[in-house]
Amino acid sequence: MSIALDQDLKELYSFGRLRPYNPLLAGFVREDIENGTFKRFPDTVCALYSLKLSQEQYESLVMQLNKFKRESNRYGYNFLGLFSAMFNYPLSRHYNYFCSQFVSEVLINSGVTITQKDPGLTSPMDIMGNRELEFVYSGYLKDYANGNYRVAL
Repeated sequence: MSIALDQDLKELYSFGRLRPYNPLLAGFVREDIENGTFKRFPDTVCALYSLKLSQEQYESLVMQLNKFKRESNRYGYNFLGLFSAMFNYPLSRHYNYFCSQFVSEVLINSGVTITQKDPGLTSPMDIMGNRELEFVYSGYLKDYANGNYRVAL
């Protein structure tokens, strides 16, 4: 799960692999839909949604992402939190997130209630279930990147 600031997915952020071939070396990443991990896995399937934000919410989100970018070397992947979430126990660790925890927390901190769950218990399905999200596309990420798709109606 990632959060993007543009429809072309040029500014796409998440918590995931820092190196395409090493799933254990993970942290805050600026995703590249044509290179890196997605090049390593060319048949990546995705579902894209859009969310309308107020100007204030958007500016708050950008400020938070800028902080993550400035301090990217401080952040790691919350493997323990991901494991504890399976047992319905949220485990927040300073500077550590798993992908849906990250998306949930930055949205909450921007004034957007995306789910009623604690970020440490939030799954991608919880976020996708939000009625304010507008479905955009589902299919191969490479097709979206190449513009080889039809917009959902």
